[in-house]
Amino acid sequence: MVGIMKPIRLIKITSSQDVNGRWTETESAAYNVWASLLKTGSSRVVQNGQTSISNTIQFKMYAKGFDISVNWRLVWAGRQYTVSGIDRIDEKLFNVLITATANGKS
Repeated sequence: MVGIMKPIRLIKITSSQDVNGRWTETESAAYNVWASLLKTGSSRVVQNGQTSISNTIQFKMYAKGFDISVNWRLVWAGRQYTVSGIDRIDEKLFNVLITATANGKS
């Protein structure tokens, strides 16, 4: 069953080193697509001695003409999500299932 479709933005992130040797991230491509969302839950994450809540969402979408990898980020409802998993699926309306975690950036 297909849930409510939501507009999301896919952004491809490219890392490169500047003249001072620092790594910088730039957006090299962006696409607006529609996806069906499934919230899979929240968990607590401890990083650098701080506890934060991690929100994980699965995005089902049809991706044609571009190859999604973990170097992509998703933006939905003003929040940015980091791709943590990509599964190819064979459904009538969808061909990709992306698992992503909110990273706190908007």
